[in-house]
Amino acid sequence: MSSDFEKLLRKGEPKPPWWKRIFGLWGSRPGTRNVRDDSRSARNLLRRVRTLREAGAGWPQILSTLNPRNDKVAAGLLTNLRGPHQFAPHVALNVLEDACERVIAANPRASDIDALREALSRSDFATR
Repeated sequence: MSSDFEKLLRKGEPKPPWWKRIFGLWGSRPGTRNVRDDSRSARNLLRRVRTLREAGAGWPQILSTLNPRNDKVAAGLLTNLRGPHQFAPHVALNVLEDACERVIAANPRASDIDALREALSRSDFATR
């Protein structure tokens, strides 16, 4: 075989190593993302949400407990979650607890931001 013919067969992409061809890519499952370095885990968020739900906390206590560092991303997500549940914070805590459990089941290394995003996507289901 000529080298020109081999180049035509490969089309520029080098072959992956043999272990990737046989076993595939281990960490490339859909729906898994790397955890942000500066974020807390969804497990810690779930623990705090359960504590707040048992205490019957209101929105000021929820916002200060779930976002003590005043992270802008988390604050925006919590504000969006507060909108439809402003007068029923216990419903928002239930939605947040469910979202944490779903995110942890999908990815044990999930961040709190992932859980808050899941809660926002699930809050529409809870309000209707």
